[in-house]
Amino acid sequence: REIEIAPGLQAPLLSPLMRIFAGPLIARLLENGGAGAVIVPDIRDPQAPETLLLPLLSERQAELMDADSALLVEGVSVPCRRCSYHGDQYRPGTQFWLGANDVLLRYEWRQAQQHWDVRLRGTG
Repeated sequence: REIEIAPGLQAPLLSPLMRIFAGPLIARLLENGGAGAVIVPDIRDPQAPETLLLPLLSERQAELMDADSALLVEGVSVPCRRCSYHGDQYRPGTQFWLGANDVLLRYEWRQAQQHWDVRLRGTG
């Protein structure tokens, strides 16, 4: 499916389904003034195979909340940036922590029935 982009508008960013790629996406939104169009896979209705995973244009916002934050990753303090990120299913209050090279270290996201607090674990 093709997505029409109005002439003169900035090309949208791409967000694959895996959240590990959210770090670079949020960093680009911050560089672009905190908002922008993002192409995401359509997962609004997993029971609709005719639309599932088709490209969907979504408006997203990011804001730098704390530029000098730190997280403990397996006992080591890792410098990071704490950012808010919202649009579509990500409501205000969703937070993402970005480390060096915009690697996603943690995210916290609330849904109606669930609270997600996901952290990167060391690989060494």
